[in-house]
Amino acid sequence: MNIEVQQALENLRSGDPQAVERALESLQSAVYGFGMKVCGNHEDAEDTAQETLLRLARSLKEFPDARALAVWLYKVAKTQCLMSRRKSKFAPAQMLSLEALMPKPEEMAGAPSKPWPITPEEVVLGREIRDRLEHAVLALPKSYRLVLILRDMEQLNTKEVAEVMEISEETAKMRLHRARVFVRNVLEKYFHAGPRPSPAAAVNGPRKRSALSEFLDGELPVKNCRELEEHLEGCKPCLAYLETLRTTIQACRKYRVHRAPRSSPRVRAALLKAIRKR
Repeated sequence: MNIEVQQALENLRSGDPQAVERALESLQSAVYGFGMKVCGNHEDAEDTAQETLLRLARSLKEFPDARALAVWLYKVAKTQCLMSRRKSKFAPAQMLSLEALMPKPEEMAGAPSKPWPITPEEVVLGREIRDRLEHAVLALPKSYRLVLILRDMEQLNTKEVAEVMEISEETAKMRLHRARVFVRNVLEKYFHAGPRPSPAAAVNGPRKRSALSEFLDGELPVKNCRELEEHLEGCKPCLAYLETLRTTIQACRKYRVHRAPRSSPRVRAALLKAIRKR
């Protein structure tokens, strides 16, 4: 769960004027950051944040917990982002399907992959690598990009992601894994020139490959988890692949957007008025 949303709800409930101001800053930062990750464009991110907070002011209610507030915020922000028209500098010239973006099976053959010689912190702090991470995320079709951002960057759980996206949990898991693999493969090109091998045949096939993401998320059933662990013990290529996928996920979770601009006087006034009424 986004820590800024949790802090905002606590501050809103306190009734303290200064705490309410901090809550507005937290909400602005959370929604603006989400907009930047999805749109890759400052103007669209700012529009998303302003419109979402205005919607919150118009329909402010008692949210039972931070989860309910986060799901509501992301649903509204998601809709606003889908309406955005400006292009990020990283956006592809032509939006393709994920099938077209994924490498071909023959391109995935080769020598065993190796873990990357870099930490997740270095991925997101290094300017060139950070740009490649942003480029990879923004190259994804929005339905996949949103799932990746909600799950790995905003750190919602699978159930919450499915609720925001209005899809089943199974569909959310499938989109998440494919988006992660695409981002992982883009980073692999940077770290290791040459072929980008897939896991060995024992974990190939759509369902088995998606099990890697569920394994890393702690969502794989115990029986399947044991089977995968037994396979990994004797398969260095799969183990190395799993580690690069883990680094990709951790890098996404550590990615942060620069501090958001303050909300406009109109938004602040509307929210403060709504809060006073509550």
